[in-house]
Amino acid sequence: MEAAWAKADREAENHKAKMAAKEEARANREMLLQPAAKKPKHERKVHSTAEQRQRRMRAPLPGEDADNEPVQQLRVFKDDGSDVTYARAVVEIVSFLQDYDQEATQEEVRRALGIDLLQQDGMLLDELEHHPRIERIADPASDRLRYKPPYGVRNRGMLVHVLTNAQPHAKDLEPDALRPVLRSELNPDETYAGVDVDVDELLAEGRVARVEPSDKRHTDFLLFAMPPGRPAIEEVRALWRKERVPQGTQLQEELLKRNLRSKDELAKRKERKAAELKAAKERADAEKGKKDRTGSIRTWKNTHLGTSDELSEMFRR
Repeated sequence: MEAAWAKADREAENHKAKMAAKEEARANREMLLQPAAKKPKHERKVHSTAEQRQRRMRAPLPGEDADNEPVQQLRVFKDDGSDVTYARAVVEIVSFLQDYDQEATQEEVRRALGIDLLQQDGMLLDELEHHPRIERIADPASDRLRYKPPYGVRNRGMLVHVLTNAQPHAKDLEPDALRPVLRSELNPDETYAGVDVDVDELLAEGRVARVEPSDKRHTDFLLFAMPPGRPAIEEVRALWRKERVPQGTQLQEELLKRNLRSKDELAKRKERKAAELKAAKERADAEKGKKDRTGSIRTWKNTHLGTSDELSEMFRR
């Protein structure tokens, strides 16, 4: 009798091991049948010439890189159960802080927008700290946020400080030197209501200088502190504006005529420009080739084995 029980126990163990092996094989088969994760589409962000010029003229601000894919894919959840993208949440928070016009606590932001800044283990709050239009103020009790206008200009006093200290060649001076200010970035919607009047007054008083664009199609201009010394009288300025710089081949002829350049120097410059254009075109063609690559779609030809849907259903079983 004991031998029969021992045999039954062995058969039960064997059956259990067999079923476990079958379950493991089934799980492996289902894993192989799962579709592969799609690779993210290659995207290249292109900035306009005006935007690139603005970025070069002013001090680089941290957090302006919008190509951080993990952050852009972050979902921000609200108290009502809905969720929005990180970009949309940032727009709402910046708009609220700009209208609030003072430091706001995390609880005040949550009551106004229904967004908990400490969600995602505090990742949302950490990312907002690097945004160029948000200033994070550390506090032992609770961090506060405040709207940060362009160049930090909130009133006339800040405007005077920035414009009377901005240097035209700040990149060649100390690292913390103030850069020239683009006039288009000092608008009332992002700074304060009387900024246009104050800028005109500083220009009229001679405390601030401006550089007119050489291309008349662009109306934007730079503002910086008036250089030391006596400003040029209006007659000299009129002569300066009246003078026209030759262009193209006429400029090369003038340089040769006045012995400012030699033919060899102009030829080398032309070759260097041609090489740079060729290299830029090759890079653009290479980028375009990468973007145009698409995978081929294979058709199902083994019809005697059944359709692809039928085989998938058979493997699932």
